[in-house]
Amino acid sequence: GYRLKEDVKTCDDVKEQFAKRYVIADDYSVDSLPWFCSDRKNIGSTKDYIGYCITISRNWGGYWYSEYLGGFVDYRAFKEVCEVDKYLTVKKCSFSVDTLPWGMKGFKTVMSSDDLIGKSFNITAKLGDYYYLEEIAKWVDIKAFD
Repeated sequence: GYRLKEDVKTCDDVKEQFAKRYVIADDYSVDSLPWFCSDRKNIGSTKDYIGYCITISRNWGGYWYSEYLGGFVDYRAFKEVCEVDKYLTVKKCSFSVDTLPWGMKGFKTVMSSDDLIGKSFNITAKLGDYYYLEEIAKWVDIKAFD
């Protein structure tokens, strides 16, 4: 279709290039281009990746690009996390292992730390009092590692 010149976005308009880690906290569409581009194509949804920590590399008008997801997503799908680089072993029982930090909107408990005793994980993010276990893309209370 016909677009006014000022509506046409080019790569020069990709304002910010950065690399920050975020957790996918809500269900939004993943598109080839931001929503304001008429030639965008839907690639999928963040629904199957809720709780995953990913790197955002570009920001274009409130839409963030993730190489992992292969497209642009509305920034409201994400919550910033603190980046961590640790390798820790689960040592304590009775802590829930969740899709998002416990108590966050939409979190689901998938197992207990009892199932992970003695196993070690790359910890790549922290949100509140919860660590992100990279290998299984789940969240556990930091006290499970003491």
